[in-house]
Amino acid sequence: MKTLIYITKFLGKDTSVVAVGTSSALALISLFYIYTLGSFFKVVIFPLQNRVTYISFFDAYVIDTYVDHIIIASATLLWMTLALKGKVKFPIIGFYGGMAVLGAVSKTPAMMALLDIAALISFPLVMLFICSLFADFFYSNIFCTFEELLI
Repeated sequence: MKTLIYITKFLGKDTSVVAVGTSSALALISLFYIYTLGSFFKVVIFPLQNRVTYISFFDAYVIDTYVDHIIIASATLLWMTLALKGKVKFPIIGFYGGMAVLGAVSKTPAMMALLDIAALISFPLVMLFICSLFADFFYSNIFCTFEELLI
């Protein structure tokens, strides 16, 4: 019985909805970002097919380019909405969200590049905020923290 309690607690029983939401958004960003980054930079891969090694470029998305970028931008906005707090939250969300929405609804290739930029800067931007969590001057001002989750 004690093992069952330990497993349910490990899997997230009695965990805050905000903590689950931010973790889920971060996992979703990470999954789609790997494919986007590899496809954007055209990473050289060496697939093995029928005992022959071919040289090709990585050009794969989970769904397709546009939908993947929309998912990355939406998950990043969700993460920012749930994880950030204070006065700095609204300008950051407004700028990033405006850039993503403008790139998503436009038909010109130059404006659609904004969605590509929003997708490519999403993970480094999230990591910047997570790393700044450990800086003393940002700790109390920006993040919603859960003290019981810290090691």
